[in-house]
Amino acid sequence: MATQNLQSNPLVVTAAMTASLKNYKGPAWVPNGRFRVSKVVWVGSGTNGDTYAITDGAATNASVIAQGTAVTADLGIPQTLNINREVADLQVTQISSGYLMIYLDEIDG
Repeated sequence: MATQNLQSNPLVVTAAMTASLKNYKGPAWVPNGRFRVSKVVWVGSGTNGDTYAITDGAATNASVIAQGTAVTADLGIPQTLNINREVADLQVTQISSGYLMIYLDEIDG
């Protein structure tokens, strides 16, 4: 099992986050305040129907950046979702099993 690491790239997230990434790392961790989520890899889904969800971290009316549901045929196989979405923040709000690797790119601006 992986260890949670919000200081690496990719981020490694093993449990739902109680706050958004900027709350963990501080608002100045990306110089222009925005970054790109390039892809998410879900490793170690355990049971059919397990889920994960990543939102933009907004306190109200959060927008979903990525989500997934495990199916029997893919259990335990890393599932890659290419996103390429510019965001100001993110928060893993749900993860039933395994861990997520979230790849980030800084946006020049």
